[in-house]
This record gives sequence, structure tokens and C-alpha cells, in this order.
Amino acid sequence: MGKEQACNSRRRNKSILIISAVDIWSMGNKKGAQSLWYTLKGFADSHWKVFFLTSGEIDHCYQNLHKNIDVKNLSASFFDRWRSIKTIKFFIRPIWWIYFQLKMFALGSKIARSHDIDIFYGYEVIGTPVSKLLSLRFKKPFVSRFQGTILKPKMISKLWKLRHWHHYIGMKLSSDLVIMTNDGTEGDKVLSRLNIDMQKVKFWMNGVNKNIYNPVFDKDDFKEKHGISKQTKIILSVSRLVYWKRVDRIIYAMREILASFPDVKLLIIGDGPEKNNLEKLTTALSLNRYILFIGSVPHNEVFDYLNCADLFTSLYDLSNVGNPLLEAMMCGKCIITLNNGDTGRFIENEKNGILLDIENLNKLSAIACRILEEEEQRKLLGQKAREFAESHLWSWDERMNAEINAVETLLK
Repeated sequence: MGKEQACNSRRRNKSILIISAVDIWSMGNKKGAQSLWYTLKGFADSHWKVFFLTSGEIDHCYQNLHKNIDVKNLSASFFDRWRSIKTIKFFIRPIWWIYFQLKMFALGSKIARSHDIDIFYGYEVIGTPVSKLLSLRFKKPFVSRFQGTILKPKMISKLWKLRHWHHYIGMKLSSDLVIMTNDGTEGDKVLSRLNIDMQKVKFWMNGVNKNIYNPVFDKDDFKEKHGISKQTKIILSVSRLVYWKRVDRIIYAMREILASFPDVKLLIIGDGPEKNNLEKLTTALSLNRYILFIGSVPHNEVFDYLNCADLFTSLYDLSNVGNPLLEAMMCGKCIITLNNGDTGRFIENEKNGILLDIENLNKLSAIACRILEEEEQRKLLGQKAREFAESHLWSWDERMNAEINAVETLLK
């Protein structure tokens, strides 16, 4: 057997057990957050055998994801019903947490006994404790992975460890490798405050699809297909519809925007628990003609909306450096966003976008109108955003290659 064949054979024999309470896709098959899917795919494409245990929903489309990915689901439907009731949610959470750890330990142990697992990998705070226990039980390396964190602004409270105990436990555990997403939520500072060995930490941005920009995109044709006039300007919002992503902010702003710039529509892509409230708000403000709720759509369709948009908004409470904003930058869109978390590391006010301080949020409508009217300035800001993205962002292949190389060093 040649050296190349021997190398490939060794790679094929590697296996990883990933445990998470997160859905593979946050809004359905190929819709919503991408990072978990690209993690599974990245290892599988690199000839790792991937065992994935999750309490997230398993759609029938997930059963044949990849020849190297084996998915098993721990049903959480019983707990989901109770966790939706606010008055008892606090009490249900620890019961669910204990149930998850025990059941996943049993499932993980069964897999580890029948397969030679090389790496135990906890994805997000619920998945890390049981992965740590399994790594100790079978004496194999442990990797913890986080998509960001909510903890930074919570740490000012004396009781933050008690109130957010599951986040604290999940992130405090010692790991052979910690992968924290640089999504603007300052996860590196949180890990440092938790006295994590920062030499074991990889603080990386997510990857993006670098082929999404289409400079010759036919906007007129796209608008016609969606019943929008050619002259209408499009403001775009893309996110999971949860409260802290504050899509209501741009909905409220639309009243004043329309008063000065009547030929504009707001397109909202995404789904989630806040959708019903946002639709009610839109109706209460008599804006149904001007605000379209597109729902969750596959990523290849999201890219069409991005290429068509004139203005992209992201007004989250914690940080705004999620993949939608990065993809908007890659598409050369002019962006209006808030100066919180580490967003200012990516968007520089009036240089490659508009960065609003929270106390200036009342200027959102006026600034949006100015940007919509000043086409040359809007295009220049979009161009500068794209230049930043081209020079600073990784593709998903680059991002996952870096992670796999870091994980493989644990096996040497």
C-alpha cells in the first residue's frame, strides 16, 4: 500500500461523537443557522465517521445526510410542551438538563463501546457536560464548541452563575480544545473570565459562502416574480425571529421611512417564536402593504434576496456579527447595524456601513432614508463592505479545515 493510500485509510478510521441539543438546521432542512451542518459535513467530507446525538428535531430529510454521518435523536417533545409555559420554565430546565445528560451518556456509551471513538465533541452548553463525562469514561480527547455566548452582559449581576447555571457549567468545563465562535458576543472575554486556558482556545469566525455575490443579478426580474415594482427599494432583514434579534426595531422605523420615502418595502426572512408578535405589530401599525414576511427559505434563495436588496439591517441586542450580516457584506450590501458586542470590529461607521450607537437608535429612520436616496454613497458603502469581507472572512471549507487540523493534533 502506498503512502497516500495508507494516509487515506487512517483518515477513514477516525471517528467523532458529537452531542448537542441544537437542531442541525435552526429553521428546517437547509434553512437557518448553518454552523452545525457545516461542522458535521466538514468532518464527514474529511473521511471521519461522524456520530451525531441530538435532542433537536430530526426531519426525514436528515436521514441520508451523508454516508459518513449517523444521526440519532433523543425526543424532547414532552419537555418542549412544559418548557413553553413561562411560569414553570425555570423548574423544568434542570429536570430536562439531568434527563439529557443521563440519556445521552447511555446512548453515547453504547456507541463508544461498539465503535472506536477518537474524539468526544460537545456542541453548545447542553452538549458539553455529557461529552466531557464520556471522554473521561473512555479516556479520549474532549472538544467543546460554542456558537457564541449570552454571558458577557449577564456577568455584571452577582447572581449570574446561578441564573445562567447551565451556561456556566457548559463553558467552565476543562477541554483539550475549545472552539468559540467570534460572532461579536465577546466569547473570548467570557472564557478568559472563567479562567479557561486560553492556549487551548480557538476564537474563530464562522465561514461564509464566498460565491454568493452576483454583480449582474437581474433585480427587475426578481422583483417582478415577487410582485414588487421595479422602482421599489428593498430593505432586508434576515434572522431567526426571536425577541433579542429585535426585528421590531426596523418595523417601527418603517412608519417614518415611508413618510419620507413611500416607495420602499421591508422583506423579513426567517421564522421563530416571535413571528406572530411581529405580524401583529405590522397589522397594528397598518404596514401590511409595505412589510412582507417571507418565512424561512433555503440558503440558495436567501442569496437571491441579498443580491436584490438595497439596504440590509441587523439590530440585535447582543451583537450583530452573525452569518446574515457577514453574507450581506459578501454581497456588497450597504448595512445599518448597532454598535454592540464586537460589531464595530467589522462595520466602521460611514466607511463600510452605518454603525449606530444604541442611544442614537431614534435616528434609524432618517439615516435609512438618506442612504436610500444617496445611491452613490449606498453603493460605495456596499463596495467597502464587500472588500472587507473578501480580505477578512473565511470560506466554510477554510474554516472547517482549520478546525479539523486543530482536532487532529489531539490524536498525535
